[in-house]
Amino acid sequence: MPPIFRHNNSILINDYVDSCDKVPTMTAKNRDKTLIISQFEIVLSDNYPKPAKNDVIRAYSNSSTNFPFFSGYVCGVKQDYTNDQYVVTVMSDFQKLKEEVLNYNNLNAQLRQTTNLNEYNIYDNQGFPNVQVLYLIKQMCFLAGINLTITNEIKYSFVRHITYEGEEYDMLVHHLVMDENMLYALNQSSACNHITIEATNEGVNKRLNLFDFVSEFCSHFNAHIYLNSFGNPNWYTIDLAGAQNPFYQSDLIYQKYEERIIGDVGGYSNDLLFCEDRIFYSKETLSELQSHSYQSTHDENLVDIGTINNWVYLFRNPLHYGGVLGGTSYINYPYCYEARYFLMNKTKAVMGDFVETTLIINNYLPTSANLTQLDMEREETELLWSEYVGGVSE
Repeated sequence: MPPIFRHNNSILINDYVDSCDKVPTMTAKNRDKTLIISQFEIVLSDNYPKPAKNDVIRAYSNSSTNFPFFSGYVCGVKQDYTNDQYVVTVMSDFQKLKEEVLNYNNLNAQLRQTTNLNEYNIYDNQGFPNVQVLYLIKQMCFLAGINLTITNEIKYSFVRHITYEGEEYDMLVHHLVMDENMLYALNQSSACNHITIEATNEGVNKRLNLFDFVSEFCSHFNAHIYLNSFGNPNWYTIDLAGAQNPFYQSDLIYQKYEERIIGDVGGYSNDLLFCEDRIFYSKETLSELQSHSYQSTHDENLVDIGTINNWVYLFRNPLHYGGVLGGTSYINYPYCYEARYFLMNKTKAVMGDFVETTLIINNYLPTSANLTQLDMEREETELLWSEYVGGVSE
């Protein structure tokens, strides 16, 4: 049975579908665990009214469920006059994140919607604004029209163990915060505030978009985002990678193909550039960034793992509501998370040996899955799709 397609949430359009690409689900990732924006083309008979840009297209496993496995929108329509058809390009909801710039004008007012200082604090114990990373991601998704649920599995995922003022603490993902001024300076070549960034072409061109940020976070902390089963449009869940995908059942696999891909042999290095005093991210004047490099060995031929300037995770202060670790505005280890740790998936993607595994699943829905497995820890990512075989909806 082919997928069920609905246009603008309610209109069943299968009778007008002449052909369609394989329809991806939305758990696809790159080897470094960054997200992929899925898309496909669907060919409609021109007996159906021409879809408009930004119209909603969702794909369902059957006509009785309210739980889509793909949710997206029309980003392009080409008319084929020869065959009396429309060729419609559909992109996943994640594309909406990519269309929003990561800057003060987009985010600051949205971040202020909470009164919980552990989520957002305009004036912390060091005198600067900070934002909890999970709260930040939820607000980013809200700006893109995505309602995000955060699971306890990702919230309480272990990051590192530290000693602070003689006490031992386990830092978890929900303890990660960012200096708000540094947030707007991500990928910039200097430390300065958002006013200076927005005043120059270089600053504007170097800005990230919201998808960049969310995707990098998923890479850093083994997270993935998927459509949840609450039955509501645009409701998603962020969870640890490896959570059960509702369209994947291992006992239904009937074909499997594997191909080994050998990674680079040797050492690796990274160099994260940021200014060590938070105060310089609140000023309009430009300040130089300092190098914070790491290399795994003393070899000369090291593989460089790229970094994004000013990307610094601070830790929430367990003794100060809404505060950050450290007694001064200076950023230092262990009171921030070292890049060599949160870049581990990017390092594995370059250095590790992979087994590319293709699984064909015999399910009520004709489904194929590509799983990329890392030999080092046998971690998995999934790319699932449903193949449209033509015909009517039933």
